[in-house]
Amino acid sequence: MMKKAAFSNVLMGDASTLIPMFADDEDNKISGIMGLDLHPNSLASQLSNVFSYCIVPYDDDFPFDVHPHILRFGADVYFPPYPIPTTHYVSVAGTNSYYLRLLDISVGGSRLNFPRGTFEPSSSGVFIDSGTPFTTLTTGAANRINVFERVNRAFWRYYDSRNLVRYPTEPDDSFHVCYMIPQNFRDYPSMTFHFRGADYEVDGRFVNIRFDDEGYFCVAIMPEETDSILGAYYMQNMRIIHNGGIGAVQFFQAQCAGDHF
Repeated sequence: MMKKAAFSNVLMGDASTLIPMFADDEDNKISGIMGLDLHPNSLASQLSNVFSYCIVPYDDDFPFDVHPHILRFGADVYFPPYPIPTTHYVSVAGTNSYYLRLLDISVGGSRLNFPRGTFEPSSSGVFIDSGTPFTTLTTGAANRINVFERVNRAFWRYYDSRNLVRYPTEPDDSFHVCYMIPQNFRDYPSMTFHFRGADYEVDGRFVNIRFDDEGYFCVAIMPEETDSILGAYYMQNMRIIHNGGIGAVQFFQAQCAGDHF
């Protein structure tokens, strides 16, 4: 049985939502969709109850055949010899996505203190999906909190306090928090998702997306009316393990470019 594969330009997720997203893009480099959700007919369910991947940083990943992302199944999945962060799936009726119990979010080490119920899985929950390119945050949580806006305000406060110059954006732009790239600036904040039982910290290097030709960067989160999604861009240099044996996702930081067949 084949236990590992390169998927440098294959997304894993729900084809019904992803194919329309890319179908009309003239720069589309997506080869296809690999179903790895919780549905009994998914590839993951048929091959193994454990699989993992490690996404090479996008600025290290060109051309694609230099640093393929390795998808591993079963006994080929690497577990380090020490405890790793673990958060269990939450079952949500009518979906096979990997929902997780999110409690709070931090920006630059400061918790935003979202009230209990903000990320209720049955209404405005959070799921992890490597088939979604960028992380999304809900604008309409069950308790009417605009999570996307509140997180944006935290980033604005952080960068404004360091005297960075805002790059103008329009309300319908995908990214709302954008700044001119300052010379020799390295003080990019991390962003932490406080899941039940585990903190998922996105390194400051990967929190933002840079537009070097135009001279600005943006915080790489997008608005979504309903659920929030932890997307692939925030998985760079993080080994993600979907462990169906315990019904949980596990993760730890890694140098993904060092992953080999």
